[in-house]
Amino acid sequence: MIKATFQLNKNNQITSYRISGHALFLPKGMDIVCAGVSALTIAITNELRNDVSVDHDNGFISVGDIQSSLVNTTLTHTLLSGLRSIAEQYPDNLTVEQLTSLEA
Repeated sequence: MIKATFQLNKNNQITSYRISGHALFLPKGMDIVCAGVSALTIAITNELRNDVSVDHDNGFISVGDIQSSLVNTTLTHTLLSGLRSIAEQYPDNLTVEQLTSLEA
């Protein structure tokens, strides 16, 4: 299962996210859940502004230090929304968690 965890501040801005695991919906190379999650995540992450920290490996990506800006907020909330949509259709293969801190 893929697990996506988003950290939000008290202003509802996403400050970091971590996505890890494998969907296991179909065999590697044919897994539409994994492909959808990967394509959406890579596209959004590549467009984030202001030197975010990115750590990734096979089946894992962690993005932190996301600076507050209109572009970053729009992109990260699009990622969250897109992953939630996939999770609604494939709940056995993707979970999305949202954590909120009290910090700005």
